[in-house]
Amino acid sequence: MTVLHRPAPAGARLAVLAALAALILLLAPAAPARAHAALLSTDPEDQAALDEAPTVITLHFSEPVQPVPDGVELIGTDGTTYVAAATANDRDVVVATGGLGDGRFFLNWRVTSADGHPIAGVLEFSVGDAPPPGATDDQAAQPVRWPVMALAALHYAGLLLFAGLLCFRIAIARGHRPPHPRHRLLRTAAATAIAATVLAVPVGALDAAGLPPSRIADVAAWSDLARAETILLAAATTLGLLTAYRCFTRGLRPAALTAASLALAAPALTGHTRTYDPGWLMTAADLVHLAAGAVWLGGLAGLAILLRTATDPAATAEVVARFSTWAAATLAALGASGVTMALVLHRTWSSLLESEHGIALLAKLDLVALAVALAAWNRYLLVPVVRKAAGDWAGLRRLRRVLLGEAAAVALAVAATGVMVNLSPAAPEPPPSEPVAITADLGPGTVNAVLDPGRAGENTLRFALYDAQALPLDPVEPPMVLASLPAQDFGPVQAAVELDPAGGYLAVLDLPLEGGWEIEFHVLAATDEHYIATAAVQVD
Repeated sequence: MTVLHRPAPAGARLAVLAALAALILLLAPAAPARAHAALLSTDPEDQAALDEAPTVITLHFSEPVQPVPDGVELIGTDGTTYVAAATANDRDVVVATGGLGDGRFFLNWRVTSADGHPIAGVLEFSVGDAPPPGATDDQAAQPVRWPVMALAALHYAGLLLFAGLLCFRIAIARGHRPPHPRHRLLRTAAATAIAATVLAVPVGALDAAGLPPSRIADVAAWSDLARAETILLAAATTLGLLTAYRCFTRGLRPAALTAASLALAAPALTGHTRTYDPGWLMTAADLVHLAAGAVWLGGLAGLAILLRTATDPAATAEVVARFSTWAAATLAALGASGVTMALVLHRTWSSLLESEHGIALLAKLDLVALAVALAAWNRYLLVPVVRKAAGDWAGLRRLRRVLLGEAAAVALAVAATGVMVNLSPAAPEPPPSEPVAITADLGPGTVNAVLDPGRAGENTLRFALYDAQALPLDPVEPPMVLASLPAQDFGPVQAAVELDPAGGYLAVLDLPLEGGWEIEFHVLAATDEHYIATAAVQVD
């Protein structure tokens, strides 16, 4: 017998399919929801104040992440970039640092989550005696740079002594043979200047990296930081002095003076004085200052040796008189060039009296004043006696004793110059800044804000929110403020926002670098709409 099956109604078939789908969903294993990675914690913590600089900074995320190539940067408040090598370790990003001293630092980081979503932020921390909020590292206590300063002082002393003594023997004491061993002081001065300027290349690079001079054998630690100007100065000094000595010992006196002059000019042509306006005036004054200082120091050294070894008092008195004439012109040139540079570098009394460079300059002026007083004593009291009594050995001995004191004062002044070239005059006070007014569209409403002082460093941001009817907008939760510097791929920096007792909101915003910043205001309205207002601000 044939059984006939009637087709199931369409509604029944749909019911069966729905039941099967529900059964599959119930039996299927629940897949975890995929969310973007989030930063959970950092070591050190944000805004941490540390006694010692960290060698490793750890960022801990909610899921594995990968650093973006060149996406991690460690910056100081003065814009200096420090070593920051980032590696991923599962959910952690470990950043190895180096060369950090005391101060405030910003770790600008950028990573991608497993799904390729980019995440970025800024971690701020301070080390040791960090400058107060809003201050720059220039205002903080800087480490003493004695190795760099000592090498600069030795370079100047050796260079000026060599060039000046060469000039004395060629132009002033012409016809007088130097004592045996011949040219020993010239060789010593040249060797000192060359060794000091060559050592200044690695020591200066290590100083820039914040590393001790004991790392000088570690070429990899300083080779990339060696400055081209320092290398050029070492090459010019070495080539110029060796050439000058070789020419002098072979009787090529004009060539010797030319080579020595080129070596003497090198500090003025590569030094920091060129950066001050007017540059041509500073360079010219520096050249005259170096030449005059060399003639004075080298002449005193040569005359002291001559007075010690002289056998002909009459001929010696003639050299003394000739040097006295040269010294008068030298002191005039030295004074004029020194005053010129001082007026350019220190245009206010506060710059001269309160900066380290100004204090070193005042100390140098004291030493020069002492040397000038002794020079005046020689010129107006002792030199006339020596001229009248050419055979007076007692007068020559008294003259030599005063010359030694004068030479010591000049040598100390040269050492002060070595200190000064590694100090910077006080920067001129910036003109008073006006707070920056900000207005931006916030959905149908607006945000009005004031950024004060609108300079690189710590700023205060006061702002108020308004709806489309220009009435105060009351968000569901406190607004969020972010700042980024697109040109340098820096940020975003998140500000801590709180209610302003005067009305509206108040935030403290750290903007460590100059440039065109973008400030974002994120607001969640009562309608659950997320409004974002973006404003461009130029920070100088």
